[in-house]
Amino acid sequence: AVPMKATGTGECLSTPGQAAKYFGVTIGTLNIWRQKGIIPYFEMPNGKYMYKIDEVKEVFYDHKVESTHANYKGKI
Repeated sequence: AVPMKATGTGECLSTPGQAAKYFGVTIGTLNIWRQKGIIPYFEMPNGKYMYKIDEVKEVFYDHKVESTHANYKGKI
């Protein structure tokens, strides 16, 4: 996934902690998925990363992402 720049259009973005909690994974797992280009993300002007839950869910449904960590529960 190519990093997307935040557009300031009022889109609802989730922090790594919020996204990790939603998907039942650690922030480390989310970071690995981001670094491998598996999930879409936004890179903010301050260098932090944010996620749109709906876009990440599409990846789960389309590609059935598997975790690199044992704690993944497969919840969407």
